[in-house]
Amino acid sequence: MTTNTNTNTNTNTNASSKMFLRFDRKEHVFAAPTDATVPEATDLRALITAAEGETQGHRPPRGFNDLQKYLTLCSEGKVDIRRITVFHSRRYCMGVKVVYSCNGNLHIADTHVSNHGYYGGTTRESVLNFADDEYLCEVRTRQGDITDQITICTNKRTVSFGGAGGSPDPRDVSKTPVDLTKRVVALVGSFHGVLSRIGTVSILRNWEIISDFVLVRELVESNRASPKPLNAKRVTFQNVEKEVAVLQELMKVDTGIFRHVLSFLIANVASD
Repeated sequence: MTTNTNTNTNTNTNASSKMFLRFDRKEHVFAAPTDATVPEATDLRALITAAEGETQGHRPPRGFNDLQKYLTLCSEGKVDIRRITVFHSRRYCMGVKVVYSCNGNLHIADTHVSNHGYYGGTTRESVLNFADDEYLCEVRTRQGDITDQITICTNKRTVSFGGAGGSPDPRDVSKTPVDLTKRVVALVGSFHGVLSRIGTVSILRNWEIISDFVLVRELVESNRASPKPLNAKRVTFQNVEKEVAVLQELMKVDTGIFRHVLSFLIANVASD
C-alpha cells in the first residue's frame, strides 16, 4: 500500500438526475435510475447497456453494482462513502467493500471479492477511512487481463493498493489532476478469478459547491447578513478577489437573473 437495509426504494434529490459511469476506462453519461429496483441499479450488465446505449456488438460483463445500495439510502438522507476496504495481494486486486454513512449511521454494502485461479493468492485487507470533509473523486487502475492496482483518489489524498503490473491509467496521477467536480457514489466491477475490472458511478458536485453561496444570498436578502467590503486595489490585481467581487455582485441582482445564471453553473437546474 502506498500511503501519502432498509428496503425503502424511493429516491430523493440526494441522487442527481444525471450520473456518470466510468468502466474499463470509458465514461458515459446516463439518466439516473428513478427507482432502486430497476435493472440498471441492481445489475452491472444492465447498467453498462443503459449507459452506453448501443454496445457495438459486445456483450457487457456480469458483476457487482452498488448503485442500488446508494439509491436506497438516498430516501433516508444525505449519503456519503465513509470507508473503502480493498482486498489485494502484492501483485493483484481481488475485490472491494464500501461502507456508507447516512443520518449518522453506517451502512455496509455487500463484500465483492474473488480469489482463485492463476491470479489467486494470499489476500490482505487495506481499509481507507474518509474524514468528514473527504469524498471519493475517482478510482484509477493499472490493468491488463485483470486489475493489478487500484488507486483511490479523494479530494484530500491518493492511495494505491496492489501491484505495479498492467498498463497505467490514461489519467496518470502525476500528470492529470484529480477531478474534484464529481463525487463517486457507487462502485461497480467484474471478476475473472480475481478482480477483472472496477468502475465508478458519479454525480456532479456543482450544487454541493454553490449551495452555501445560495444560502448566503438568502441571508443577505433577509438582512440577516451583509457582504464583506472588498479592498479596491486587491480587486484590481488579485484574481481571487475578482472572483469574490463577481459573486458579491451576483448577490445583488434580481431573482430571475440569479436563477438564470445558476442554470449555467449547476447541471440539471432549470432557469425558470
